[in-house]
Amino acid sequence: MYDQEVGEALKKLWAIFGLMCGKYLAVLLRTHLPQREFLAELGLSGEAREKLRQTSRATIDPATGWCEPRAIRNKAGKNT
Repeated sequence: MYDQEVGEALKKLWAIFGLMCGKYLAVLLRTHLPQREFLAELGLSGEAREKLRQTSRATIDPATGWCEPRAIRNKAGKNT
């Protein structure tokens, strides 16, 4: 899915942003990635930065390991 550089950077950014789901992380990457000074510390190439900006929710969650348990999703819509 992602090359090693992008995959490792994505996991680091996921941790930095509080382990949020891909839905929100994708938005943060697109809007804040160009402004983040810590990107220099990650040592990313320009190509890797561009790939991170173009990531989607559907590919972020599996790449980071984030997964909302099915039991929680099922209960979220029900009054119990």
